[in-house]
Amino acid sequence: TVFATMLAANNRQLLTTRNSGICAVFNIVLNFGLIPKYGFMGAAAATLATEVLLTVLSYLAVFNRLGERICPAYMAKFLVLTLFVLCVNIVFQIFGLSIYIVSFISFLCFVGGLFFLNLFEVSLFKQLFPGTIR
Repeated sequence: TVFATMLAANNRQLLTTRNSGICAVFNIVLNFGLIPKYGFMGAAAATLATEVLLTVLSYLAVFNRLGERICPAYMAKFLVLTLFVLCVNIVFQIFGLSIYIVSFISFLCFVGGLFFLNLFEVSLFKQLFPGTIR
């Protein structure tokens, strides 16, 4: 994550290692609980929960150790977007759509949400895909 990179750049690799270890144990416990019942969807949910935990732990470490304040509104928007995409994914899975179609729809929702919530700079998009936006 960006926060783990900030910690590493400030010679705080031990914090990054500790956070990764906590998340590894968390992921293993979730996998044991979710995979037998939900299969690959349980594994995906466990991975998502682990990534969220890693982001939160890294954010807290950056805030506490480095004193850097990353805009809480930005983090809240990103978390809301992630939860929205998760809900979209679950709803379409309930309707029995193919995992490929659900993944594509989830991707479109996520990218659209990035633009809608102003989490993705249009100038960066212009650099990545020149000539698409004027």
